[in-house]
Amino acid sequence: MENDKNKNLYLLPNEDLDAGRLFMFMYNEIYCCYDFRGKYDEVLLKKEISEKFPEAKEIHRYEFEKADDYDAETEPFQDYVSGQYSSFIFELEKMVLMDASRNRICIYYKKQIDIRKYQEVIKGCVKKVEKKHKFNLVVNSPYGHPNLDVEEFDIKKQDDNIAEHYNDDFLPVNERIVNFLKEDKKSGLIILHGKHGTGKTSYIRYLISHVDRKFIYLPSFLANDISSPHFIPFIKDYRDCILIIEDCEEILKSRKAGNTSGAIENLLNLGDGLLSDALFLKIICTFNTDLKSIDQALLRKGRLKGRYEFKELTTDKVQHLFQKNNIREVPKPMTLAEIYNRAEDFSDDNLEVKKIGFELN
Repeated sequence: MENDKNKNLYLLPNEDLDAGRLFMFMYNEIYCCYDFRGKYDEVLLKKEISEKFPEAKEIHRYEFEKADDYDAETEPFQDYVSGQYSSFIFELEKMVLMDASRNRICIYYKKQIDIRKYQEVIKGCVKKVEKKHKFNLVVNSPYGHPNLDVEEFDIKKQDDNIAEHYNDDFLPVNERIVNFLKEDKKSGLIILHGKHGTGKTSYIRYLISHVDRKFIYLPSFLANDISSPHFIPFIKDYRDCILIIEDCEEILKSRKAGNTSGAIENLLNLGDGLLSDALFLKIICTFNTDLKSIDQALLRKGRLKGRYEFKELTTDKVQHLFQKNNIREVPKPMTLAEIYNRAEDFSDDNLEVKKIGFELN
């Protein structure tokens, strides 16, 4: 009988040993399985096992390593993009096996056994991964829809301190905007306007960093595509997303002033028409001109969910930022761009330009 059992061992795979089959081979029992997916600290996990469960033993290990000149495109094991990789199986106690590999830990056990102590160890070894904030840039492309596609970019997290970088009257507006953007299956329009350098783009970056939604960024040179027949088929793939259109004063001009682009009609439909009931798009428009120059239909109650005119910071706000950035100058009302364009040594030869707004990594 023992010889037959040893022969059965050769039926198990060589490299990537299946822990479930191994469990049945070792104990002649059907198993239950706890399956954890996520990044974890392998060194910490082994340390915790050895300290908390001294009777545990490692019964299988698989290691992979590739040479520096290894070509993952033409050679086998294309999935192993890192230089080294290992997996291992522990017998934690009789009828309890732990199989740990990349981003996955499985515990195979007999139904009657309480494995909560092992689950707690796993949860204690989970790596905290900083969430990357991303936006999707609309681009011209021959793929997908006739003219438009998206490319995903990381964005640097914006400073949380809204009160420091904007005037006090903006704080309640920001709260309303954030709450609206977080709502599910809601549509509407947000208008942010004001002169260059007052912080509109920086605020959009703040929203991308703090609102857990997909953001679709339509650059100004593609803004007229909103009126094109292919735009609706393109944007319907991004239901319940946030569409950002920066510097879009041209497409928002009043129809009474001769704007015949057709973009206004599509925006109105997406923001508060039949399309809004189907797509649930939240649209953020920014521009630098006076509010009177845009089509007044955009400002109607129910359609417009938020509006704010960004202006120069008040003297007290400027003074605080001067002190924080070691700028030696008498404070006066000033834009964010003007403040951050000043270095500690304020002279024509020593101007240090500090970027605000989008930063692509």
